[in-house]
Amino acid sequence: MAELLGSFDPSKVICTIGPVVISGWSDGDFLTATRDEDLYFKRVGADGGVSRARNSNKSGTIEVRTLSTSGANDLITALFALDNLSEDGKVVVPMSITDLSGRTLVAASQGWLRTLPPAVFSKENAECVWVFDCADMSMFIGGNSV
Repeated sequence: MAELLGSFDPSKVICTIGPVVISGWSDGDFLTATRDEDLYFKRVGADGGVSRARNSNKSGTIEVRTLSTSGANDLITALFALDNLSEDGKVVVPMSITDLSGRTLVAASQGWLRTLPPAVFSKENAECVWVFDCADMSMFIGGNSV
């Protein structure tokens, strides 16, 4: 017999980039958080023995997809302009993703915009894909309750 395991509500996902709370999500996958490297490195010897070494690289990438009409685009662009004007590289911001309808949490204390998305004009509403690099990403991938 089938059983309902949980319910997800995309409107309950909160993403903050520094002081900016993102809204105006694109359809489909609107947030993606990925660690840059595996947690462990594996090495297999000639005799089949296996060893592993913990990877201390905690960096990651957060991809944010907004509609081209979202006011969040103005705020993210302003952060980029501030970082671009700063020559000391000190314009890094905390970032977080919280699923209030579930238990997933992504956080980084040092994030920055990799580059501006292309300006796209179409007869339909386009999307902006913002890619952020993070120096110290932590992730908890949880489920959702019924």
